[in-house]
Amino acid sequence: METHAKNLLVQLALAGVVSHAISCAAELELADLLGDGPLDLEELAVLASCSPSHLHRLLRALSTVGVFALVDGKVALTPAAQWLRRKNADSLWPLVSFFGKEMNSALATLPVTVRTGQAGWNSVFSSPFWQYLDEHPERGQAFDAMMSGLCEQEVDAIVTAYDFSRAETVVDLGGGNGSVLHAVLRRNPDVVGVLFDSPKVVERLRENAAVRAWNGRWRCIAGSFFDSAPTADLYVLRHVLHDWPDTSARRILETCRAHCAPAAHILVIEHLVENDNAPSRAKWMDLGMMVNFGGQERTFAEYSALCAAAGLQVSRVIKTKDAISIIEAEPS
Repeated sequence: METHAKNLLVQLALAGVVSHAISCAAELELADLLGDGPLDLEELAVLASCSPSHLHRLLRALSTVGVFALVDGKVALTPAAQWLRRKNADSLWPLVSFFGKEMNSALATLPVTVRTGQAGWNSVFSSPFWQYLDEHPERGQAFDAMMSGLCEQEVDAIVTAYDFSRAETVVDLGGGNGSVLHAVLRRNPDVVGVLFDSPKVVERLRENAAVRAWNGRWRCIAGSFFDSAPTADLYVLRHVLHDWPDTSARRILETCRAHCAPAAHILVIEHLVENDNAPSRAKWMDLGMMVNFGGQERTFAEYSALCAAAGLQVSRVIKTKDAISIIEAEPS
């Protein structure tokens, strides 16, 4: 028992090395170089501008976890490595890149964040998370692509679980790349969508041909959800409140309450934390919220309390087929 526990802890402690190795392979774009088939190690090293011996050691380690394969002096893609091909439409390259660079650097500040209660991101990048993405648009695009790739299954679960057809206008506050509104409009031809986000995000979206193709059913409006929101009968807050501490999260809900149409509904779409020791995506995501934003994942009781403080009452909770839940609230 003691030996098993010790070995488990060692394995978990070393998992970060695997993450860095995968990130390194993504940075070198090895999967794309191998897209047309296996290559000799020496040839791959030339194409990637790498030391052959050091590249071999990287790939040798990655092959033990099923990422790339070394066979008779050649390097080949594996099913897992295929997802690192940057040219693929559903590539995981943006996720691996963003975690390998920004997220791993921020997570290194976790001890400071736990001691002080202050988000460590700012001390690493000298500006808050969203400002950093505005200042580095290529990383903002990587973040948008990462979220799109991560959330495809989640978005399908949301639009399957909730009946959006009852709404005339759906406002997605902090809607990012617009994946939720795309899915809502596809399924509900009579619904009009409004994406409300920061000026830089809206600027990126207005250049997106997919957004322009909605022929008047879609509008992008720039602004701050701390101060204003378009009037609507349905608001979507997907992975918004978890970015913020309680005072800021309550203010966002108060903005919705102040601008909503009569009988409007506000959907708080988040992972819910359970008070147990079971495996939980939400509890690990919470550490990212902690170091990046000073935000947090919350329990259902905590979200209910936030809604009540903002003049809203929870009408129901819908658990989707994914790990996400939809908390429906309305003016109290």
